[in-house]
Amino acid sequence: MSTQKGSRFVWSNEAVLTLFDLWQDNMDGFRGVRKNTHIYKEMANSLKEFGPSHVEVKQKMENIKKKYRVELAKVGPSGGTPSTWEYFERVAILMQGSRAVDVHPTDSTDFSSFGSDGQGDEMDETTAANFDGPSGSQAKRRKTSKDDEFLQIEKRKLEVMEEIAKESADFHRKVLGLLQTRASDED
Repeated sequence: MSTQKGSRFVWSNEAVLTLFDLWQDNMDGFRGVRKNTHIYKEMANSLKEFGPSHVEVKQKMENIKKKYRVELAKVGPSGGTPSTWEYFERVAILMQGSRAVDVHPTDSTDFSSFGSDGQGDEMDETTAANFDGPSGSQAKRRKTSKDDEFLQIEKRKLEVMEEIAKESADFHRKVLGLLQTRASDED
């Protein structure tokens, strides 16, 4: 944790968590059309008790996004092995819908892991606590919207599977009927 020119700032866990809060608070500004230097400077000012410069704030955010993309690739589109990176879930919420890391769970048609272990049902208490205020309610609404979308897809899949089962049963009844007719004609 140094502010001397030429030395590298070392991020503590507390500083990173504070950075996440500031990142969430400034999300709309980052997604705007203006340059973000003024936002990084404001964030560095809010982090002055820890000591990073605005350049170090920007670099840390870039490194976090890069790490998230690597972890996301390891997880894969079907949910694969969960990430062990302690910040993965928090960053996933920050990155949802961003151009830098476009995360759209509905791009995958494999919903086998959804809801099977409680992971897709609700936002956990830790995550919800980290997102108090209007931005937290926005994340919850996005989550609810995605849950509703998944539910609609699952309902449609069930309807299609029921229709296939019905058609299959009708087909098998007809085949059995034909076989029985053929067997009685041979007798």
